[in-house]
Amino acid sequence: MSWRDRYQPARFRGVPFHIRSHNATGGRNTDTSEFFGVDDTSTEDTGQQARQYSVDAYVLGAEYFSLRDALLSAIQKEGAADLVHPYLGTLKVLCKSWSLRESSEDGGMARFALTFVEEGEQQFPAAQADRKTQVGKAAEAAEEASARGFAENFSLDGVPGFVSEDAVQMMNDVAGYMSDASARLGNPMFAQPVNLGHLASPYSAAKNLYSSFKQLSSVASRVAANTGSSASSTGSTGSQRSVLSELSTLASYDTNATAIAPITASRQRQISNRLAIQSLVQEAAVITSADVAVQTPFESTGQSESARDQVLDNLDEVAEVTPSDEVFTTLQDLRKEVYQALPDKNLPQTGEYTPPVTLPALVAGYELYRNPEQGDDIARRNHVTHPGFLPGGEPLEVLTG
Repeated sequence: MSWRDRYQPARFRGVPFHIRSHNATGGRNTDTSEFFGVDDTSTEDTGQQARQYSVDAYVLGAEYFSLRDALLSAIQKEGAADLVHPYLGTLKVLCKSWSLRESSEDGGMARFALTFVEEGEQQFPAAQADRKTQVGKAAEAAEEASARGFAENFSLDGVPGFVSEDAVQMMNDVAGYMSDASARLGNPMFAQPVNLGHLASPYSAAKNLYSSFKQLSSVASRVAANTGSSASSTGSTGSQRSVLSELSTLASYDTNATAIAPITASRQRQISNRLAIQSLVQEAAVITSADVAVQTPFESTGQSESARDQVLDNLDEVAEVTPSDEVFTTLQDLRKEVYQALPDKNLPQTGEYTPPVTLPALVAGYELYRNPEQGDDIARRNHVTHPGFLPGGEPLEVLTG
């Protein structure tokens, strides 16, 4: 098949025009580093440049005003569209720039200088920035369903004293764990003791428990603030990852209800109440952890993926055992939102590097990046006490992209 057989008339957004000539450009983006006193350079390939297509176009004829106006409208519309290129086929492009020239010498003709740029794959969708909000909304819906589920399954109506006392003790055990967890995180909070009055309204009791979980999650921000501005990002990341660890423990909370023999109606109610408390704590833990995960300023894709997988695993485990169909549905919705929100595509990639022997971080920085200053990041990322001594034979996390 000859080139004439493959030739197609040019058009953009369906508007036809003629091409006098065209030019296509592309290439690779690079970052070249040169070092003082070193007869060497380092050039990094940072990805493909967007291909651009410059077109010397024109429309002509007795009715060229209509064609000119139609083409002007097409090239000024928002978003990408198909460009049928006589020589390159159909391309998905945006019109980056244009100019129009008309003269009395060229009566019946309008000349256009058009520059198109390829759309490519949208690596960072506009919706990405809104993912945190979507997770928050899904978490609120799951919390509401969880509180209603607890109100349906927990009751102290007409029970003997030992059943009420047992429920109060269970709730105080949770409050005690929360206080201990906040102390481990470096910012102790006081958990108000639960009494029988707090359990008079199961729904309100459930919402109060969720408030305590949110207090625990806010500990990370306070700890980070206390580390000082120079380390606030690193401190916040570490503290919030610790919060996720504490919440992961609570996601498997067990009230030991199976140890009670269901020999009387009172004992059966005691078992039901313990199971209701157990479900409430587990659900609160995984719902809170989802919100914490998307708010954490991770330093790498690897950290973000690890946290996401932990949250998703916990959501799956709790969803499998929840007695409420509504909670199950809202947890599945929350899982979907977390999966879409993490990892943040803007985060750098990481890999492993194992120094053959103990060596200074600046040496590792030069070996890996031809930049000794990167050694400080290696030491900080791996919590090395002294940057002069990266431990030999131990795998370290390093940036790879």
